[in-house]
Amino acid sequence: MHPLSLRGRVMSHRNLVVFGNKTTTEELIRYLDRHGARPDFLVTLSGEVARVAAISGRSEGLEQLCERLGIGFYACKSYSLKDAGDREFFESFEGGLGLCTGWQRLLPQAVLDRFAGGVFGWHGSCFRFPHGRGRSPLNWSIRLGGSEVWHNCFRYEAGVDTGPVFETRRLEIGPETSIDVLQYLALDHIKSSALALAAAWREGRLEEYLVPQPPGPSVELPKITPEDGGLAFATQRLEELHALVRSCARPFPGAFACIGGRPVLRIWRAERLASGQIAAHPGAEPGRIVDAGSGRLLIAAAEGWMLATDYEELIPPPGTGWAGDKLD
Repeated sequence: MHPLSLRGRVMSHRNLVVFGNKTTTEELIRYLDRHGARPDFLVTLSGEVARVAAISGRSEGLEQLCERLGIGFYACKSYSLKDAGDREFFESFEGGLGLCTGWQRLLPQAVLDRFAGGVFGWHGSCFRFPHGRGRSPLNWSIRLGGSEVWHNCFRYEAGVDTGPVFETRRLEIGPETSIDVLQYLALDHIKSSALALAAAWREGRLEEYLVPQPPGPSVELPKITPEDGGLAFATQRLEELHALVRSCARPFPGAFACIGGRPVLRIWRAERLASGQIAAHPGAEPGRIVDAGSGRLLIAAAEGWMLATDYEELIPPPGTGWAGDKLD
């Protein structure tokens, strides 16, 4: 890649800059490197700040990867980039094109202004832009029963997910698609569109591809927290329970079931079974664990059965095992 003119100065060492903290960030860097577009610089969190932030899917090897590939990096002192040291660093920073994945905070306008081509990120939900902005969009797309995600590569602005769109891809959500699979599909789009972005920037044609988002009010999504993963067999339909489990699967904290308000089980994977598929336990009320054999839990639910195939015990099971217990 030849040096590019940046604000009247020739710059090559920070033409392509990645922001991120996750394994997806690491995979993007590896992909770009394999395809001849190795990033020049990484902005990531310091180890202690990242641990406090409790980032799902955090990578432990980003700095080592950068050292091996000869990529410069800066370890930030705050996730908001408002620490005095971070502000001082970016005041003298000059970048070309920024790519942001695995960074779950808004970038301050003062940071965005340091990039001649802007900073681009990815956001997708079961709603088309301008709807679906906000937090946890892929998780919400599964939880809300969506059948597709409109995954956008767009340029950051001061507002939340408001910038012009470079590229959109439709991702399909199947009836059994879990969050890890949906993240994989999203990462595939991130990789291919990042490469296209880098090419458009290198060719000086980036602005030709940008399309403004529709104006007007929009529906925004709130953040899903670990506490939002509670299963309620007494009030939720089987379809809702199944969607919640899929939306909270690894690398997220998992769905959990309670007895008397106390979490007792974490359910990572489950299958839906129609009412007519189980005949050995007639009349079981929703939440009743009717079978706990072969490493599975069969749980009665409204309109059918949930078969937990991957679960974790948060407390020791009763002396007779889980069969017969009733989940909230």
